[in-house]
Amino acid sequence: MATDLPVGEIIDLTVAYTDSHGNPAQQPGPVSWSSSQTSIATVAGGTPDTGAVVTPVAEGTTTISAVSGGITATLDITVVAGVATTGTITAGTPQTPPSS
Repeated sequence: MATDLPVGEIIDLTVAYTDSHGNPAQQPGPVSWSSSQTSIATVAGGTPDTGAVVTPVAEGTTTISAVSGGITATLDITVVAGVATTGTITAGTPQTPPSS
């Protein structure tokens, strides 16, 4: 299942490690982040404490990978069109200006 990411937004990622019983495990080493399709989304960061930030570039799907100590975790991200925002001006009730 892919995570949708609208163009114009970013998403923060962190990686967590577990043992074969599902218990939290120590990170095996520095994390290296990558995107399989940098024309769709880029990923920057990579310190264990801060994780990484994914920035969409164009619509499509990419796989973000985090590799540490030979262990790879992946997340599919689908970049979708951004949500359009419009503004509306509404006229108020006419009033007589105060005298000066």
